[in-house]
Amino acid sequence: MFQSCSMKNVYVLLSCELSVLFLSVLRTAYCVGPCVVSTQVGFTTILPCQITNPLTQIPHIQWRTDTEVVFERWNSKSYTGEGYEDRLDVPENKLLRGNCSLILKNIRESDEGIYRSYQLVTHANLSVELRLIESVKILVDEAPTKPPISNDALLDASYPLLMFLLLLMC
Repeated sequence: MFQSCSMKNVYVLLSCELSVLFLSVLRTAYCVGPCVVSTQVGFTTILPCQITNPLTQIPHIQWRTDTEVVFERWNSKSYTGEGYEDRLDVPENKLLRGNCSLILKNIRESDEGIYRSYQLVTHANLSVELRLIESVKILVDEAPTKPPISNDALLDASYPLLMFLLLLMC
């Protein structure tokens, strides 16, 4: 049902008020059909979504898990589900061009699961239709940990320097 996506690191330069530049790595998935996105705790991940029908206005988009609505954008308004505050976005400027990809920042282990994007279409009789756009399964790996540095490692690292200094003293 789900297929793996090819992952690509995308480097984005962000500028703050002091014109200091920061480099941020985003994990971006490019999929055809349902896919699996693998990521790590603390990363920013983009869940792919593209509306193929022509747009005349900003569409009403909803991202859900099996149990809740996690993000919704309509007109210039948005809703973010509990536990996802300040971590989710579907940028309006991209949405107008049909890109409904969900940006999920600071990944947590609890974010693992299946996310589905829907376009909500209101008909003339005021009925609302939910059109499934994309299903994405997130797999979350723990953040890599650095092994502790032992005293032996410090001695091994400083041994060549120590030998060099002893030779200079002769």
